[in-house]
Amino acid sequence: MPGRLHLVCPSRWLLGLVEKSIAGRLPLHVIYNGIDTGTFRPLPDEKRAMIRRELGLPPDAFVVLFAAHGGSGNPFKDYAAFTAASELLQAECSTYCFAAAGDTAAGHDGRHNIHLLGSADDCAGMAELYACADLFVHAARAEVFGLTAVEAMACGVPVIATRTGGLPEVIDDGVSGILVDPSDPPALARAIAGIRADRERYGRLRSEGLKVARTRFTAERAVDQYTGLYRRILEKNT
Repeated sequence: MPGRLHLVCPSRWLLGLVEKSIAGRLPLHVIYNGIDTGTFRPLPDEKRAMIRRELGLPPDAFVVLFAAHGGSGNPFKDYAAFTAASELLQAECSTYCFAAAGDTAAGHDGRHNIHLLGSADDCAGMAELYACADLFVHAARAEVFGLTAVEAMACGVPVIATRTGGLPEVIDDGVSGILVDPSDPPALARAIAGIRADRERYGRLRSEGLKVARTRFTAERAVDQYTGLYRRILEKNT
């Protein structure tokens, strides 16, 4: 039975950690998580505008979104860096709108002027939250893969993420998104401002991120890879 036990990791970064553990003696594989690109997809401008109205977000603002399971209380994400970057930018320009999803209840973080959007009921609801944003920030202290980054990219939203864990495997820095060092609010603020100021670059990042999500991180591709792995294991053990 031990010879039939294989471990699958969702990133090379995690595989590297497993290799150093007692489980490193087992056959190890990397298969990236996949998403439903029929659910996570760009929405028409009219739909995006309607969602913004329903959420109470300014129609003409540049909306920057942060999302995490548990919202601001998630210890593996860096809400503090997100809010610090927001304060730097809002001090310079009043047309930014910063929003966070994942907290149990909607409301307003008055201390940092952050719109709290609450939690989505399902994947379709989360896709709407992504799609109403202009930019998604994946600020993380630790990250095995980066599922929310992929979901946002599939919704046609450019992504800025921290250079940690598996995120550099998801985002090709400067091509399909932007990577910044963890816990560096000034660098995060500069990246946000730089993307907003350069609409041509914004469009390239959006287009390339969408292409990457649709080709590398689909549920269909993950299923195919798992099926292929199962077949190889069965053939080897029969």
